[in-house]
Amino acid sequence: MLQWISKHPTFLERCRLFLHDRIKYLIVSCVRRPQDSCGPLLADICARAPNLHTLELQIPNPVDIDMTSHIKIVACNLPKLARLILPEFYYTSAVIEELSRMENLEIIDIRCALLSGCGNPKNVESFSPILEEGAFPALRDLSITTGIDDMERFFQAKYAPINLTALYVHSYKMHTPEEVHSFLLTLSRACQCLSSLCVMLLEKDVSPTEVLLINQLTYATLQPLFSFPGLTWFKLTHKYPVRITLEEVEDLASRWPSLAMSQFGAHPLW
Repeated sequence: MLQWISKHPTFLERCRLFLHDRIKYLIVSCVRRPQDSCGPLLADICARAPNLHTLELQIPNPVDIDMTSHIKIVACNLPKLARLILPEFYYTSAVIEELSRMENLEIIDIRCALLSGCGNPKNVESFSPILEEGAFPALRDLSITTGIDDMERFFQAKYAPINLTALYVHSYKMHTPEEVHSFLLTLSRACQCLSSLCVMLLEKDVSPTEVLLINQLTYATLQPLFSFPGLTWFKLTHKYPVRITLEEVEDLASRWPSLAMSQFGAHPLW
């Protein structure tokens, strides 16, 4: 394993000296945003360490540079890559389309750390990848930042990665209880293999000074969860506390005996 931490972009290039074909795990991070594209560095990483199993990039991307060409370098030259970790807003529709062609990619993960950069939030305001037959043949764990409405359409589409066992969705959009229910219902029908599900609804607008009942999630909102045959871990974060009674908690426990860990409305803002 090699972890290269650089305080200045000019020192990133020096990690090339330590790359070789026996490296399986590589983390490259830089505190400051590079002025130029990191495409040449990625090309060197792929050429010198072609057998990578895990690649984590914590590099703030120049705002005006599209990551698609960079990810295409990875997708075409790291055939054994099983896990890819990128800053939060790097997974655009085009990037996901490129990654969908990787035969051994099992885990797509995100880093939500300020020091590692996050990309441009506008890049994922609309998320609608077009997948081809045979997309994501090995994918089992997906973490992504986008709206749950877009994710619902994603899993309704043909060739969606329905064999996931773990899904993490991070959204900054405003979503109604009806949208949350519809999203969970679609997942319960499409992704029957899920064992872990995390839905983080962190709406950017937190100006209201009181809880609006119409916007609160309820026990009825979460009913589709009972249709997952193997779901054992569930976490939901929402701006308001989930409206649920003690009797409903008891009903949940009796109907979901396989549940090992759950957090409903963890850390509400109100």
